Amino acid sequence: MAEAGVPKQISGSAMSVGSFAAYASVFWAYALNGWIIDNFEKVTAYQTIFSIGLGVS
Repeated sequence: MAEAGVPKQISGSAMSVGSFAAYASVFWAYALNGWIIDNFEKVTAYQTIFSIGLGVS
């Protein structure tokens, strides 16, 4: 947090917001993957899931 110029008084809060943003996909990614698999042909579904992962990374 020091590299970003965040004051020490709020660095803990800033880190918690950053961690939430980084790990927020845990809350919705599995449901999205399941929906894709249920609604598309299997090969198309997995290609879509991997394409989304590639795009996000």
